[in-house]
Amino acid sequence: MLAAMEDGFRRLFEGKLPLTIQRLGVVDSLAQAYHRAIMSVEEADTLIVFAHQDAVPFIPRESPGLKDNLAAADWFAEAANNADAWFYAVMRRLSDASTGILGAVGCKGFLAETAWWQYPDLSGVVIATSADGSPQVNLYGEYGRVAALDGFLLMLKRETYGRMGVPPLELKGFHFYDMDLCMRAHIAGLKNYTIPLLLRHHSRGAKSSDPQWRCDQGIFNRIYAKYLPMKI
Repeated sequence: MLAAMEDGFRRLFEGKLPLTIQRLGVVDSLAQAYHRAIMSVEEADTLIVFAHQDAVPFIPRESPGLKDNLAAADWFAEAANNADAWFYAVMRRLSDASTGILGAVGCKGFLAETAWWQYPDLSGVVIATSADGSPQVNLYGEYGRVAALDGFLLMLKRETYGRMGVPPLELKGFHFYDMDLCMRAHIAGLKNYTIPLLLRHHSRGAKSSDPQWRCDQGIFNRIYAKYLPMKI
């Protein structure tokens, strides 16, 4: 999975930006591992990309059937017709100093009681893997500003992170690291956005019924209680 993901990002960045890949290895806290990785970068203008090992860039021209979804959502045309749309969107957003974190899918608000993907107002697109292994295009909603982003893909500038503080030590494990990043960006006065970058995500993601997920949700809610519920 790592090899396929890394090869996909090399192709994605080819001719645009020089790309250096770093594997985080085995960690016990994604929030702390991401923090250490970011702090190891010295150049303020560096674009940092975090991606799950099962999130592979999806090239529109290699999947003609992708455009069949245009009838369902005309806003999807930008991503479906132009393989470089994501890059122009990233450059445009990062030219604004108020931009925080960029990603593929997210929500425009979230509640303490539910998972972010259960919020009624979502944004972005993810290519999921159906039961028979074929790609399934999930149109969440029009690209734009969001409260939080799914952690399978996150992008931010190194200098931006310097305005966001550090992750709370109480937040451990592999859940809510993405919500924490987005919340810290929001508290710092920054704005998070979805961009027209298509990725095939081979995982079905976390389940809100999972005991560990619910435990981590409780920790997140206690840390950010005064900011919940949140809506942009």
